[in-house]
Amino acid sequence: MTLSDLVVASAIAAAAAGVIVVGAKLSARHGRQGRRLAAIDRLQFGYATESPLAERYPTLSAAQRREILEGLRDWLRCCAVARRAQLPMPSKAVAVAWGLFTASAPDVGRLRQEAFADEPSLTPTLAGASDPAQDREGTRLVWRTACKLANIDSAKPSRLPRLFALDQAVAWKDGHRWTLPGETGGVSVSGLA
Repeated sequence: MTLSDLVVASAIAAAAAGVIVVGAKLSARHGRQGRRLAAIDRLQFGYATESPLAERYPTLSAAQRREILEGLRDWLRCCAVARRAQLPMPSKAVAVAWGLFTASAPDVGRLRQEAFADEPSLTPTLAGASDPAQDREGTRLVWRTACKLANIDSAKPSRLPRLFALDQAVAWKDGHRWTLPGETGGVSVSGLA
């Protein structure tokens, strides 16, 4: 074996080792994301969250309350997939559910440990509290992630993901009204893709 053959063989071995290391890191990241999503999917919103929501908002039907809590699950999934513990909250109804969940649910500590142990805190920011463009980049990340999780083309959406449609769907007072490109009467998701 010549010196040039040894150099080539050692370069190939180094490249292969690099591919293996990168593959292992990607696999670990995917495994961690899978564990996060599984912990979120196992989460049960019990009486401690549902009862205060029903008491404070008696005009909401049981189906609407469940939809709001599933919207909270969607936001948690977005945090897990985006690997960020602070993301804008595009729904005021889900923001209220989050507050009730963290104030009274015994499972919140377990959820934080299982799904977000490497994050210092898990806190929503309210998208468009006064100006929807206030955190445009964060809102864009939530939009893309929510669309991905709902199998919606974020560039050419045919519908809004639950997180963006929820306030209007449950007629939440002073809720956000997100609209598809070309629609009027709200904040367009155009440009978020």
